[in-house]
Amino acid sequence: MTAACKEIAGQYGPDAIAAMARLAGLVEGEAGAESEQARIAALKEIMDRAYGKAPQALEGSADGPPIQVRITTGVPRPDAD
Repeated sequence: MTAACKEIAGQYGPDAIAAMARLAGLVEGEAGAESEQARIAALKEIMDRAYGKAPQALEGSADGPPIQVRITTGVPRPDAD
C-alpha cells in the first residue's frame, strides 16, 4: 500500500512545490502567506527537498557509553523488546 500511496502523492509533487513557492513569497506578483511562520515553513520544505535535510550532530564522549542508533520501519518485529 505504501508504494501505491507514494505513486499517487508523486503526481502532486510539482504542484505541491509550486504551492510552497507561492506560500514562501517566491512567485513574482504574489505576496506569499501572511504569517512569517508559514513562509519560513514553506522555505524550509523547499530547501529540504532541493538539498536534503541538514545533518544532525551526535554528541558523546570518548569515555562515555556508546551511542546507540535504532532504525525503525514502523512495523513491529516479533523479537523486539
